[in-house]
Amino acid sequence: MALAIFFAGVPLIYFLRDGLLLAPGSTLFSIGLIFLPFAITLPFKDFRYFHSPNRVTFPLMCWLLLYMFVYFYLKDRYYFTVNFYTELLTFIIIVFVAFAVLFMRDNAIGRSFIYLTSILVTLSAVSLMYYVSKNPFYVIGQRAAFGYGGEMGVGNPHINSKVAYFGIVLGVLALKNHKSVKLGLIFPLILILLNVAILFLTQTMLAFLATFAFAALFLVFNLSFSNAIGTFRLFFSKWYILALMLLGAVALGYQINKNKKLLDPAFNYFNTRFEGIKQSFFDSAEEKKVKVKETGDDSANTRITHIGKVFERLQKSFDEGNYHYILFGQGYKFMYVDVPHLEMLDSFGLTGFVFFSIIFLRLIMMSLREMRDPESTGTEFLAYAFIYFFFSNFTSGQMLDYTRFATLFIFCRFLKK
Repeated sequence: MALAIFFAGVPLIYFLRDGLLLAPGSTLFSIGLIFLPFAITLPFKDFRYFHSPNRVTFPLMCWLLLYMFVYFYLKDRYYFTVNFYTELLTFIIIVFVAFAVLFMRDNAIGRSFIYLTSILVTLSAVSLMYYVSKNPFYVIGQRAAFGYGGEMGVGNPHINSKVAYFGIVLGVLALKNHKSVKLGLIFPLILILLNVAILFLTQTMLAFLATFAFAALFLVFNLSFSNAIGTFRLFFSKWYILALMLLGAVALGYQINKNKKLLDPAFNYFNTRFEGIKQSFFDSAEEKKVKVKETGDDSANTRITHIGKVFERLQKSFDEGNYHYILFGQGYKFMYVDVPHLEMLDSFGLTGFVFFSIIFLRLIMMSLREMRDPESTGTEFLAYAFIYFFFSNFTSGQMLDYTRFATLFIFCRFLKK
């Protein structure tokens, strides 16, 4: 239950808080509901034994966290953007989750985890649809999110889009392993269609990139002639599956045709976001400066500007002979770059950057090995869930974030290959 709520329960917390206004609109309240289940598990643990995590990556993650804590302790007083108590709470939460998962059995991500996560994902999707349907100012094409304090248009769509991605992965894996997962065929199909709709409602490029990558990798590791024939027989030999697919296609075509003009802003948004991400990594410095002025995508513009500043500081440190800044960085959370991997280079230098890069490469290899030869449906889900955090590592957020680091510790606990 703790793991299911952590991965899929956040949108429901925001639905209660900002959708129905039934809970306090504070970050501490949300953190409490997300991490309280981990605390509830502790009285049921036998602390004489812990369950072995990945023997290399889990200790490396612990060393990295300690390395960052030393930076925090030494550098915090110099940077006014860092709140000492907020950052300390972040470290405490991460260490607490790492400790809690060490004493979780391997079957904590077994069939019950799959069922609970599927239910939470479904409720999350339905709650967002209910929220936008009750808002008289919402129109198709507008990004859907639970508005902070109930105000439409100022929420975070990534909260729902991430869980929608997890829902698509769960639906596909439930179909693949339908004999062992035993969720039938109808429910996984509904789960997939429902969360694809959420992706289009939330319009976040990160979730779309993760979904496309998931589809490609899933086909690479699972597509064969015998599997294709088996899938064809599974779906097209049952009349109710055909009827559901036909009704879904007709309904989707009707909605697209009916709201064609309203959907244009959404397609334009996708194009702008994709161009912004491409500019961030592949355009020259001069091209970036020109395009920042031309485009209206503030998120991409800010990211491009911050990336430029990171490399400007590196060049300045090299020119002035301040090699210690290159090796050890500018200091704890020196600047919010919005590209976590580059923030690692800026704040913690080449030392921290290389350290984290080694861990990140190991996580990639662990996930790929699990995709190729899954130990269970739960571990296979975690391997594909990592795809989202792979793209997030280069497109959004801060390096040291309790959700990001807690998730990485969960990956290192259960992915052992």
